[in-house]
Amino acid sequence: MAPDIPVAALIHISDLHFGSIFHNREHWFHRIAAKTPFQGLFPHDCQIAQALSHVINNLAQKYSVKNTPVVVIHSGDLTRAGKNAEFSVGSTFLHSHFDEAGYCVGLRMKRSSERSMACVDPAVFDVPGNHDLWDRKHPDSVFRDHYPGPYPMEFRMQLNSKATLVIYGLDSNRSKLREHRKAKGEIDSRQLERICSHLQKDAEERHSIRVVALHHPLYDPEGASSATSRLRLNHRENVARRLREAGAHLVLSGHVHVPAFFPTTGDRPAHLIAGSGCQMGSQCSINAIELVDQGAKSIRYDYDPQKLQFCASVETPIKY
Repeated sequence: MAPDIPVAALIHISDLHFGSIFHNREHWFHRIAAKTPFQGLFPHDCQIAQALSHVINNLAQKYSVKNTPVVVIHSGDLTRAGKNAEFSVGSTFLHSHFDEAGYCVGLRMKRSSERSMACVDPAVFDVPGNHDLWDRKHPDSVFRDHYPGPYPMEFRMQLNSKATLVIYGLDSNRSKLREHRKAKGEIDSRQLERICSHLQKDAEERHSIRVVALHHPLYDPEGASSATSRLRLNHRENVARRLREAGAHLVLSGHVHVPAFFPTTGDRPAHLIAGSGCQMGSQCSINAIELVDQGAKSIRYDYDPQKLQFCASVETPIKY
């Protein structure tokens, strides 16, 4: 296969923050409160969600016409506060659709666990964020129905006669409720040891492309607020170093609602952070990542509130 033709495409989205009803719209008080810490509690905006559905479905169609396999990776915070009704709205958006003014709004994609390794239909690979766990103590919570675990979880896709795509999912949320609600993250030692073992084993296969998804980023993006320092992943430098040493090519995350890219270095893998997908008051953006045998290209799409659509803005080459 020619090096400039993608062997697969990843559509990276994060922090959708779906509320309990789909028809949410931003109001003037949301724009005022967007500059305060309360902004993190805002739900989605249905108009932005409609634009998000449109751009993802168009991208998936574009790649499918070229017989390029597509996986949508959602790196956490599907819901605003982990409520059952919010999971219902989020799940409908990812796997079914809403009827919105005569348009079908939603991705209608299978879960990655529901498709075979050789299937070419687009699928969604989803890891939890801190907002998704807020109601996990309730006996009727649907959190484990949506995120059954255990972690790390894996999804494998045969791309061609040589290459295999392996996506690993981590749960980076704190186990203690008080610490969890501070939005800090942590990869426990069991998860870290297991994923490094799996990465090392897969790295022995010369033509495997290895991608890790988790909610909390490994680094602070430029332009993030001072509050970002309180949202960090514990021991993140060690996590980054271990993932790089074990053979991770690319790490995808969200959480801070500020898009960013960090290139590969000697002690860290390439790292992409997505902005929020459709939360009110957030910098909304997604990443379309085209994988080739020896690297990748990321195209960032930012939401334009004047055009009411996501537009391509930044193209970044990624070296493993």
